Amino acid sequence: MSLLLCRMEPVAHPFEVPELGVRLYSSQELCYVIYENPLLVMDDFVDERLIQFIRQDLNMEFLAGKLENWKKSGENPDNLLLLILSECQYYTGAEVSRYRQTLIQLRKKHPAQLEKDRADYFFEKKQYRRAISHYEKLLDRKRDNVVDDRFLGRVWCCLGACQDRLFQFEKAYKAYDRAGFYDSKNLEILERIYSLKALYPQLPLNERYQTLFK
Repeated sequence: MSLLLCRMEPVAHPFEVPELGVRLYSSQELCYVIYENPLLVMDDFVDERLIQFIRQDLNMEFLAGKLENWKKSGENPDNLLLLILSECQYYTGAEVSRYRQTLIQLRKKHPAQLEKDRADYFFEKKQYRRAISHYEKLLDRKRDNVVDDRFLGRVWCCLGACQDRLFQFEKAYKAYDRAGFYDSKNLEILERIYSLKALYPQLPLNERYQTLFK
């Protein structure tokens, strides 16, 4: 077993990350969140609130100033994350390089697939309402070689799963039904509708489902 020591920093106002339900009290904790949650931090994580935390509570004026200047110049947001990891010196140079490669691989993905990955991330974190907003954005995308019937079927199925966990059973059923429209051969969708009916007997089903389930 190894012991990882964190430097003590006089943080008067911890930085809240509501998506994770945590408060950060040190630069090491900030680096850990960035390193372990790339899908969360890739775009809008480095904002004025974070820069203020770095300047006032972490007492890292140089880093805060550099982040501000880079943001004003339209710097790639990925470089802002790498700058924080490098300046805080919590991870080794090799680890920062691996993180850079992770960001590069994510950016190479089709925008729709990256958005779905982000939605799936929030689903895994049980941030269902936030996941729903990302899934719904995907439904408005134009069709192409990635956004096809099978992809849309998966999105509708994931949307139904979120609503299911929020006990919005009728909305979940409609989402699963829509998923079946796009991906009729996916038996998992039928299983989910059957489970919904078992949990919520008064749920009105399309006649074809009632026949199948009999």
